[in-house]
Order: sequence, then C-alpha cells, then structure tokens
Amino acid sequence: EEVDIDVTALAPAGLPSLPADIGDAGYTAYLCVVPGAFLADVYGKYGSRVLEGNVRAFLTAKGGVNKGIRKTITAFPDKFFAYNNGITATATSVETNKAGNIVRIRDMQIVNGGQTTASLYNARTQDGSSLDAVFVQMKLSVLSPKLALDMIPDISRCANTQNKVSAADLFAN
Repeated sequence: EEVDIDVTALAPAGLPSLPADIGDAGYTAYLCVVPGAFLADVYGKYGSRVLEGNVRAFLTAKGGVNKGIRKTITAFPDKFFAYNNGITATATSVETNKAGNIVRIRDMQIVNGGQTTASLYNARTQDGSSLDAVFVQMKLSVLSPKLALDMIPDISRCANTQNKVSAADLFAN
C-alpha cells in the first residue's frame, strides 16, 4: 500500500510550509512546522513503512537519547520544538492549497527523525501524553520517483552523519 497522506484528515488546515527555492536542482523542498500529533498519527497508520528510508528502526525508549526525547514530550512539551532537531523527509509529490499549506504527501519517507517520530507515537499511546503543545520542524524534499532512487539513500546518509558532541564540548564555550 502506497503511503498517501491526506494531510487535511489529520491537520484540517494542512501543514504550513515555506517553499525552499533551490533553483534547477531537479527537486523541490519545503520547510514545515508539523504538529507532534500529526507525526504520531502518520506513524500509527503506516508504522515502519514511513521509516524504510531511515538508517535504523526505533531503538526503544531505554537509550539515553530516546529517554530524553520522551522526557521532553511528557515534562516539557512546549519546549520540544526548541530542543529537538526535527525530521528530514522525502516524498514523490505534494499538493498545496491556496495558502501554500501542504494538503497531500505521497510516498513520504522519514529518512532522519525516526526516533523522534516513534517516540511521539509511543509517548501518546503508552504514556497517555498529550501532544497538543508539541511541534517539530520538518525539511521535506520532493523528488521524482526516478530521482528518489538515487537521492533518498544520499539524503539519509548525509542527514544521519554528524560529529559526536561530548559533554566537555557543551561546557567549553
């Protein structure tokens, strides 16, 4: 089954988006602010199918990073947007309304942020956490199916490559 998301069924006004003009790169891109409940709903409906382009599956809430994500959701939901790095996603097409909000996403893949997405779903279903104050930034690259075959693995690799930050680094400045 294709991952074809009618955004208005989960977020009636659609997802506010800012088109990122990238010239003649062969794809389009958007920056969005996504309600946490939207991501939890998408994960609840499609499960790991939206994470197939991600480098790893959900690692449970026992690890340090996922514990931190879960604690922010439950104790500081209004600070989630500030504390979380957001998600990187791809799609093969999107539709927008007159206001520029995204109302449909086809073939959505969360290539970075799978831990965030699954943590939102689990915090709501297992802890009963409200996601009303939780928002997540999303970078969405829209690629043709042909371009997607080449670019999705590269986007995933690049989005998941970062230098480790040690505790000493946080206090150095």
